[in-house]
Amino acid sequence: MRDSIQFIKRQQPIIKRLLLIIAMLLAIYAVFPALIPSANSFETIMYRSGTYALIFLLLSLAITPLRRWLSICFTYLHAPYGKRLADWNFLIQYRRRIGLISALFALIHCIAYLHMEVVWIVDEAIEDALRRSFIWIGWLSITVYVVLTITSITAIQKKLKRTWRQIHRSVYGLLVLVLLHFFLAEKAGDTAYLPYVIIGGLLLIHRIVFAIVDRHNQRYDDGLEATR
Repeated sequence: MRDSIQFIKRQQPIIKRLLLIIAMLLAIYAVFPALIPSANSFETIMYRSGTYALIFLLLSLAITPLRRWLSICFTYLHAPYGKRLADWNFLIQYRRRIGLISALFALIHCIAYLHMEVVWIVDEAIEDALRRSFIWIGWLSITVYVVLTITSITAIQKKLKRTWRQIHRSVYGLLVLVLLHFFLAEKAGDTAYLPYVIIGGLLLIHRIVFAIVDRHNQRYDDGLEATR
């Protein structure tokens, strides 16, 4: 088993490149309707880019629970390797990359709105935000995305030290904002948001439950200080 995990670790450069290729292909697919304008080009781009941003955000937040449960499962199976959280630290490297991919699609979502909906007119954007609640929630989400993206730079992490941990815990607040934005933007009767709400809710519950358990056991680990 140790050899299998070490093999996966050695494939990290390939896996990271694969993630980048997938992100590029999805980005092209998301903006492709802009090349062939039609009556629903704007809606298509907004839906695809917003959905991909949410999916990759959920995937990034799933890394820490995955790392935790792999450790628990290997402990239960009495495996000689993989019982420690540290054995799965290499997974944390994917979380940052997946999080940045989520931010990329959020940026595409934002630019598409500014270019195709309000045509870069500030007054129009402000008026729209005041009129529709999901718009200002979207702007708040973008602000959090920007903060998390900037503070994910290694040099800035070193300057922030432990403050970086506190800032990046706001990713759970970002998840709530994005889910709320998705929910409010949906048309009446549309339940496309439900799977994402359920998955997001489970991730949030997992975070709360294990935070309580770790506090009770006087141990805390959310993966933020794991080797990158």
